[in-house]
Amino acid sequence: MKNLTIILSIFLTSLAFSGEKVLIMSDTHFYGPHTLDKKVLTEFKNSEIKIKISMGDIQDIKWTLKDEIKEATKEQTEFSLYCAKNGIIELEGNHDLKKGILFYVKDGVLYTHGHYVSWDQKTIDKKSKASRDGVSSWKRKAFYAAVKSKPFGHLSKQEIKKASELAKKHNCHTIVFGHVHPEKLIDIKYDGIRIINVPQGLTIIEV
Repeated sequence: MKNLTIILSIFLTSLAFSGEKVLIMSDTHFYGPHTLDKKVLTEFKNSEIKIKISMGDIQDIKWTLKDEIKEATKEQTEFSLYCAKNGIIELEGNHDLKKGILFYVKDGVLYTHGHYVSWDQKTIDKKSKASRDGVSSWKRKAFYAAVKSKPFGHLSKQEIKKASELAKKHNCHTIVFGHVHPEKLIDIKYDGIRIINVPQGLTIIEV
């Protein structure tokens, strides 16, 4: 009986620590007004964590300045090739302005950029019509000022509900996304679904 208790204890402990580590890079917005330092990209590439996911909005093509658009699109192409070569899942973000993978499912976990959590299809279609040729500095400054004036970095009740619905639609128990730019990791449960919203940059999660 004592041996059975020990075996059961070991088994339950292994379950508690059997989560798989995943490295997420999200919303770095290179070349955009919300850009992070590119050392984030170097850290992502050099990390020894095996499972890596690019969560979208890596290059901010939507708000890149006209004189930088050529360089930005070149780096976007190079990064996509790097992901493909190294088996890294690259998800489509709304500022990437390119077609790609919207939803990725692995072991009951749904990964997506997050604009499908925040917006309906009509809004997404409208925002996807932005120019791929870059923007003027005054237009970008106006956009940045407007964004700074809005509440940012939290999940609304509607977004939480939509995230749960998306996970269930894909037969998943967990949904992981970015897009919202929370100041720190959000990890909550709603209606039986684990909802994880990652901040800008690099985040290690266990699923």
